[in-house]
Amino acid sequence: MMITILCFLCVGKSFSSLIYPCEDVEEEFHTGNNTVQNCGHAQSNRAECEKNVFQVNCAATCNTCCVDHPALFDIAQGSAEPGKMRSCDMIKDKPHLCNKETVKKFCPMSCNLCPCRDERGIFDFNESQLTSCYSVRKSPIRCRNQLFQEKCPCECVLS
Repeated sequence: MMITILCFLCVGKSFSSLIYPCEDVEEEFHTGNNTVQNCGHAQSNRAECEKNVFQVNCAATCNTCCVDHPALFDIAQGSAEPGKMRSCDMIKDKPHLCNKETVKKFCPMSCNLCPCRDERGIFDFNESQLTSCYSVRKSPIRCRNQLFQEKCPCECVLS
């Protein structure tokens, strides 16, 4: 299943489509503590989308298509010379590698392919309260607040 996500550009008022597929992995994956899940679990329990492992493996479900893959991957996938393992952090120093389709798929943030970027993880809200961009899904009215507009531009456009 291929889903194209539309999002306002952070500065401007036109729509831009992501140029790579945004999809969930179909197979099960390890979530830690010897637990194996699939994206169906995130669909029925949306709070799982707060966890990095679900954000990466369930990009369409968790609306996190602009997340770099956290582990090493083979940049030469499908070529005559497989086995060139790299991470997205390594790609940042070699932007020419972003011309490869595999690198675009695994490292959209590092390759600057994301039309807008939400703050990942938890941030301070009202000094005594921690929150995240995921909370906008539960309460879209938060987008009226300047802090959420700055930290969560993608979620605020989609809400």
